[in-house]
Amino acid sequence: MGAVADETGKKIPVVYTSSTQADRDNAYGSSKRYAENALFALQREHGVPVHVFRLPNVFGKWCKPNYNSVVATFCHNITRGFPIQVNDPAAPVTLVYVDDVVARFLQLMDGADAMANADGFATVDPRGVFVEMLKTPDCGQFSYFTAVPGITRGGHYHHSKTEKFLVIRGQARFRFRHIQTGETHQLLTSGDKAEVVETVPGWAHDITNIGTDEMVVMLWGNEIFDSQQPDALLILGDTNSCLAVYPAKRRKIPVFHMEAGNRCFDIGVQTLANLSYFDHWMQRDKQRVEVLQNWLADEPDTGCSIVVAEGSFAGRKIFVYAGNMGVAQGMDVLLDLAEQLQGRKDIGFLFVGRGHDAERLQSKAKTTGLNNVAFYDEIDPTEIPGLYAQCHIGLVAIDPRHKTHNIPGKFLSYMQCGLPVLATINPGNDLETLITTERVGRVCSDSSIVNLQRQAEELIDAITVDPEISFRCKSLSARLFSPEVAVKQIISALRTT
Repeated sequence: MGAVADETGKKIPVVYTSSTQADRDNAYGSSKRYAENALFALQREHGVPVHVFRLPNVFGKWCKPNYNSVVATFCHNITRGFPIQVNDPAAPVTLVYVDDVVARFLQLMDGADAMANADGFATVDPRGVFVEMLKTPDCGQFSYFTAVPGITRGGHYHHSKTEKFLVIRGQARFRFRHIQTGETHQLLTSGDKAEVVETVPGWAHDITNIGTDEMVVMLWGNEIFDSQQPDALLILGDTNSCLAVYPAKRRKIPVFHMEAGNRCFDIGVQTLANLSYFDHWMQRDKQRVEVLQNWLADEPDTGCSIVVAEGSFAGRKIFVYAGNMGVAQGMDVLLDLAEQLQGRKDIGFLFVGRGHDAERLQSKAKTTGLNNVAFYDEIDPTEIPGLYAQCHIGLVAIDPRHKTHNIPGKFLSYMQCGLPVLATINPGNDLETLITTERVGRVCSDSSIVNLQRQAEELIDAITVDPEISFRCKSLSARLFSPEVAVKQIISALRTT
């Protein structure tokens, strides 16, 4: 760290979480003192700002009982009738709330004045409207919002806020995921039935309009939204990542996770076309934005529980789709393609995964009588290379209604395994240029089933006469989507910022 500071002239502050035991004569305390002294030496010799926090007993949400918090341990034991142990009743216990600790960390790292209050009464965008109706001194905040069919709102979790939702009109699907355990739940409700749906801290949640009409939802939160200390943390997904980073950056909301490998060091967008969303910001604030591609580490082929050669597709050229089957993918067109190619006994379609549309798609395939289609439940990610080793072409589907640009994670996995792709995507997506220029598959962006069928049959012929296509896929993966490339770009950016 000292060498980098001297080389670049950057004095990036270091925040170190020590312990109040650092002044005690035990192994743990000694290790903390040693680390503190090493950092203080860094400060003296290289001018790097160092902030050492000797933290007392930190308490708050997500602390684990019998692990890292006496408060969590006592609460856990008392509520379950378990005994508690107090070694010295006269000993004082110093407590600090975790949000206060994190707030101080952010103040030190940001080194900037708080933004002016940017609260608004109503916002309108293509998804619908959001209206803040009433803010009370001690009873929280009342709001309502709308969503057009197919739109998902939310996609975040809260530190301490609880919310209650009531669907007034339309049909809704609520999804919940615990941010630590990964446990998931789903709930369907509608305006025909008065049902209050409550969210709790630590559970990421979203709501999707799964009906055909506008959805209207009442919302109450126990805390008033404070733009100076936003409580919600964005869980960014493939499609909205580049759009969501911008308001998160402006509101100083920490970005903890960007799905499918898309990360940012200042602001990083996933494809070239998304840079246009930041043009005015770059020009006004003289900020720098780079394209930071997704990345995917190599995984060995350890086999797969799905064995194509043992089923009815043995000897066929296999089109494979592995991943989420939801609204965002618009996968009906892939079943339409399978129907068009049902007469070709040398082709099979393999769909592996789960999602909102999975059951409906299976039902559609059965009703249509598609004997060239097989569905499997999701498999462990370690089995993916073994699955792809048995297939010939990877399928990519992006609903044509999307307006932003992204490169799905499954595209990276296809390239890594040497599988050319057949993609049906939204118009103008950068993926079209990438696939065409690198000659790693075929792509359709006009929603034409005739065109998609032609592209599919062309690709089947191409993999027979062009043995280099698999090599080009793997080469593209190593050149653009490897962790090594991403690390080099991030380090370069840190050195030149």
